[in-house]
Amino acid sequence: MTQTRFTCILTKADESACQSYARVTIVDSEGTSVRACPHHAAAALDGITSAHVDWADSKGLNQWERKALELSEERSKLG
Repeated sequence: MTQTRFTCILTKADESACQSYARVTIVDSEGTSVRACPHHAAAALDGITSAHVDWADSKGLNQWERKALELSEERSKLG
């Protein structure tokens, strides 16, 4: 049995499953949350209006990942 609790679950329909560690929690406008790797989290924020990162629950991010997520979060708020 494979361990999927901590792996990224956000991928596009035409992509294979992501095997990266889910370090980012995204929350949409209705309060639903999902965990993903930084790459897929930033992509999801670009497509979800009024979504934001739960910074308290997002761990182990480097400065570049954090900056990309901050910019994606700002764009999400504008949409």
